[in-house]
Amino acid sequence: MGSPFLGIRLGNAIEVEAVRKLVAGLRPWCRAGYASIGDPVDAWFVTAGSLPDVVGTGKPTCLWFGDPQELAASSAAALAAVTLGVTTCGLGAESVVPRLVRLGGLWGRHATDMRRVPVMMPFVRRRERRRHGLPDDYVVVLGEDRHDEPQDGLVDTALALAAAAVVRGSQLGDALIWGTPTVTTARWAEEFDLEPGVEVLVADDARLHATAADLCGDDRLGSRLSVAARTFAEERLDTRPPALAVASCLGLTPGTFEAGHLVEERLDELVLPPDASFRSKVGRRLAELKRP
Repeated sequence: MGSPFLGIRLGNAIEVEAVRKLVAGLRPWCRAGYASIGDPVDAWFVTAGSLPDVVGTGKPTCLWFGDPQELAASSAAALAAVTLGVTTCGLGAESVVPRLVRLGGLWGRHATDMRRVPVMMPFVRRRERRRHGLPDDYVVVLGEDRHDEPQDGLVDTALALAAAAVVRGSQLGDALIWGTPTVTTARWAEEFDLEPGVEVLVADDARLHATAADLCGDDRLGSRLSVAARTFAEERLDTRPPALAVASCLGLTPGTFEAGHLVEERLDELVLPPDASFRSKVGRRLAELKRP
């Protein structure tokens, strides 16, 4: 038995990165790809503009929208046919699509599979900083357009190693995902619905860097903030729960090949050569497990 196929029909005005991450999170349950009406699909993942096209197919449908206003032109009958809605917008969306899950809280682009982000507690960070020749009080600064901000490709590494972070802007989501003890402004704490003193410390502009310096010397506070930030990310930014909700509501179940597919992904991450003997052993063992 093969894996179910999720047909995708998306418009242009969408948060492409967030959608891509959600679809990637569905890989354990189904294959997914762009599809035309008439193609053999088991369920649909669409935006409002494509909703009228798929309603008549009778297949379970997941509707993606970033703002309830996007659905204004949709008919009541079309919306009633939606099995499940997925959004990154705030409160009020339930009045339009009652059966709803959120992806990535306010910042869909930060949505990620949290299982792929290692937990970096303060003592681990300190050990790795010393290994890489960084000072114990290393603070990463993001959102200030400073010349010493890490390049885009190094932001995750910097956040994983930092003793503390000063963040103003949407990259606060990255700091939460890595559980980096963070100082931000009241404005950005409010944007992310964070509680000052719980997930982050809040200071005015003049005190941001001094507060971060103090934080570097307080391991107990740093540990508490790290755990709270990571917990927030797992509850609000993790793609896994919404992907599971979508798969469950659409009736998607994994095909028999899926275990092997996931194992191959892990072996690729380890940069194991295609002709490695260990790959052959794993392949033979998976083949044995598939036998009735």
